[in-house]
Amino acid sequence: MTYSVKLQSVTPSAGSIAGGTQVTLTGDGFSNRLGDIDVELGGVPCRAIATNFSYILCVSGASTGASSGSATLNVRGVAATCDGTCTYAYDDAMTPRLDSANVTNVTGTE
Repeated sequence: MTYSVKLQSVTPSAGSIAGGTQVTLTGDGFSNRLGDIDVELGGVPCRAIATNFSYILCVSGASTGASSGSATLNVRGVAATCDGTCTYAYDDAMTPRLDSANVTNVTGTE
């Protein structure tokens, strides 16, 4: 008996280099147990928060220097094959930044 996992898409295809982007992987043959799911996006772990047999929702980790790469997925140790667009890019332009702040109200004596 053979078991195959098919990955068809990764949405969105880009997110913040700081991580925290919710990413949906769609396909076929996934597990409905979170403990069976191991996802990496460009070599960076993506923490699975929901899954069923046809999708996985995960939260991207912070980039370790990689700017993009293929999504890799293992289910119970079986590597998924990609039948569609399975890339994810870390994009500096999508990373929120605080450039300045203004004090509008002061309370207390300090």
